[in-house]
Amino acid sequence: MQQIDGIDQIATCDFKDKLILFDQDFDAAHGSFMDTAAVIPQLDLIISVDTATCHLAAAMGTPTWIIVPFPADWRWLRNRSDSPWYPSVRLFRQHTLGNWDTPINEIVSELQKTLSMTSSEHTISLLPHQPTAEQHQFFEHLMQTLN
Repeated sequence: MQQIDGIDQIATCDFKDKLILFDQDFDAAHGSFMDTAAVIPQLDLIISVDTATCHLAAAMGTPTWIIVPFPADWRWLRNRSDSPWYPSVRLFRQHTLGNWDTPINEIVSELQKTLSMTSSEHTISLLPHQPTAEQHQFFEHLMQTLN
């Protein structure tokens, strides 16, 4: 789902033949994010830094793993690997400014576990967990406030 920045890196990528590349008209013909929104449900998992794409995927309920920098944006709260905003999100946090080794290694480990599971276990492992009672309460309160 990467566009423009980093595209040049594909030429040297060992698995470039397994990538699906979109042309420069992707997301241009139907308006911003319309093509992206059409592609997202076709994917098993989105792994991204904090971008509009990961917010869109999470809002659509697609399992989304987000790499969160240190310090994190206020929306990701502190000391959590889940999100009250999006039940389908898992957060992988950078613990030291500039050091991405920890979140990347955690993602590699989780992907290896996920890929070794059977298909019946697969969906469950991509999602962080069932929404907590606290998350349900929060959303009920939010909906009452909006109505």
